[in-house]
Amino acid sequence: MAARSKSEKVLAFRSPHIQTAERKKEPAKSRQTLHPAARRRRFIWLGIMLFMLSWAVGQLVIQQFRIWDKEEVLAQKKQELAAVKQQTEQLKREVRQLNDTNYLLELAHKLGYIKPGEQNYQEHHE
Repeated sequence: MAARSKSEKVLAFRSPHIQTAERKKEPAKSRQTLHPAARRRRFIWLGIMLFMLSWAVGQLVIQQFRIWDKEEVLAQKKQELAAVKQQTEQLKREVRQLNDTNYLLELAHKLGYIKPGEQNYQEHHE
């Protein structure tokens, strides 16, 4: 947008053809270079940001490996727990059987004990 004249306070839109023609008349502006101090500040800022980003990514990778290790340990512990639960159930069954007098008598006969007046016959395996 540009004013038609200084006395008029009304802005008018330029057509795209005029803009390109005016651009052709203007000398090509060379790229402005930054002051060395500003360039140095930008590089320092960029370096700090890259360092922070690489540190954050590194921490994420390290944490992921730790998680995988802990998941392996957890899976092993779950297997151990299942084995211990199974052993516990087996021992509970044995305790229930040991509280049964008929089972105790059967065990005693297997070990060679007899009641008074009974005869023990040993099986011969050939």
